[in-house]
Amino acid sequence: MKKVAIFGGGVGGCTVAHELSKCLTPSNEQYYDITIYEKKDEIGGLARSSRDSDGCATEYCWRVYFSFYKNVFKIMSEIPISSSENVLSNLIECRHKNFSDQPGSLKDNIIAAKTIFNGMTSCDARLDEMDKVSWWTALDGVNNYHVTRAVAPWLGGDRYNYSYKSVIKVGFELDMYPGVFDSTVSNYVTTKPTSEAWFTPWTRHLLKNNVKIKFGKVLQRVNISSNVIYDCIVNGEKIVADYYVFALPVEVLSNIVRITPQLQTEQFLKIHKLKDVALHMQLSFQVYFNRSISLGKEGSYDYSTKKKIEINSFLIADSPWDIIVLQYDKIYDTKLCKNIPGARGGWSVAACTAYIPGIIFGKPFNKCNYDEIIIELWAQMYRSKSLQECVMKNNGCRLEKSLIVKWSPMWPTYKFDDTTQTLTTEEPKFTNNAGTYTLRPSFKTHIDNLFIATAYVKETIDIFSMEAASIAGKYVAHAISEIDRFNIRITAPLPVMVDRPMLLVPFRALDSISYKLGLPNISILIIIVIVIIIILFLWSKLKKVRIFS
Repeated sequence: MKKVAIFGGGVGGCTVAHELSKCLTPSNEQYYDITIYEKKDEIGGLARSSRDSDGCATEYCWRVYFSFYKNVFKIMSEIPISSSENVLSNLIECRHKNFSDQPGSLKDNIIAAKTIFNGMTSCDARLDEMDKVSWWTALDGVNNYHVTRAVAPWLGGDRYNYSYKSVIKVGFELDMYPGVFDSTVSNYVTTKPTSEAWFTPWTRHLLKNNVKIKFGKVLQRVNISSNVIYDCIVNGEKIVADYYVFALPVEVLSNIVRITPQLQTEQFLKIHKLKDVALHMQLSFQVYFNRSISLGKEGSYDYSTKKKIEINSFLIADSPWDIIVLQYDKIYDTKLCKNIPGARGGWSVAACTAYIPGIIFGKPFNKCNYDEIIIELWAQMYRSKSLQECVMKNNGCRLEKSLIVKWSPMWPTYKFDDTTQTLTTEEPKFTNNAGTYTLRPSFKTHIDNLFIATAYVKETIDIFSMEAASIAGKYVAHAISEIDRFNIRITAPLPVMVDRPMLLVPFRALDSISYKLGLPNISILIIIVIVIIIILFLWSKLKKVRIFS
């Protein structure tokens, strides 16, 4: 058996283990001896969930499973939770609503439409260049709180710095575009806290398939000679394997590169800059109510049951902190709070923009302590007129403090430093900010037996997500199994990748010519000319009809 050492038990690392555990010898024996070394006491990384001292569900941040999560869904379908069900059974459709007290003007909508169309009709080479531009800059002239500006927070990113390219390729081409032609396309959320819905069954499944998981383990040093890792030091212990997989956060990998001269090549040195421009603070706080609060069913329809589905998530597009809420009581089939029977409603309230002043203390999220954050989050929801109108319409009451049973504690890896008056974390989030694409490493490295399986590798999709981590993990598993392809019966599969919309291929082909000639994207001009020709044609026909009559 070949030994595989995986450092990091997030979705990327677990995907590598999941896929390699299926590789068998011709005599149907497992070919790989796989060990995951995880710093925490559970798998899941940033996607893991917990329960507080009252047994109330808590999550690092809100979590949605987009319709294009093909690789995640495939893995979920392979993890059993009973004799007849798998983890996919723990998903329910996400029904979303946007709130804003500042409706967009005609000018806002025209600029936004032009910006979106320009991106979707740009050839791949031009779109790669657009990664240097932020979505915020691309929407110049659009109201600051127009809903299109909130696409980045919806994707788990930074409203002001998220890449134009990432918003186009993921937000519009992968997420919104399919729904235009197929009304049954849906995003999903889990019916339980994430760890209970996915990671606990996944842990059981990996262990059953002889994957070893060692918790509380920290990678301290990597020893390399002649472009080959010959051992690693974990908690003072020497680890020897045939293949090594780094499924590590960018800031952790940056530290490993800093103390390992053999890793200080161009590819790895970019990690330091990537860390500086891509880390992001986005955190959820759970509030529990004495009743379930409905936001209605308008605009939501389940085509399988031919019934409308109640809204279960919403975004306040004009909130300074870009608040996104997931309504646990509308999706969970398990207790919200095990030790508080009166907690009948539960919202996970995510602050998605950390450095914009709030409306109460005039301080950004990352400069507030816990009490100030809770007051600020509540105020930004309470003062939303459109949200309050929706609550009144569907519940006959306003959103008031008297409904609150409790707020969850802060996620444990976050601390408020009283000296610097700053919120800090040992577990920051990555985000696809402008300029990050060229800094992202490949899953393959110049070290023959070292691979990287994280959501920020270049070959994944342009969103730091569970799906990106899954894609990276599948690429790594496939690459390792290809090395040993003569010794195993079936190699690990490549990930499923979704192509750009076929409908716009002619425009992108024309733009490819324009790009090579150093000209701008003229797709919008072509559309305008076509529309003018159609209008003139119809007008000439109308004139003839009038003359004849």
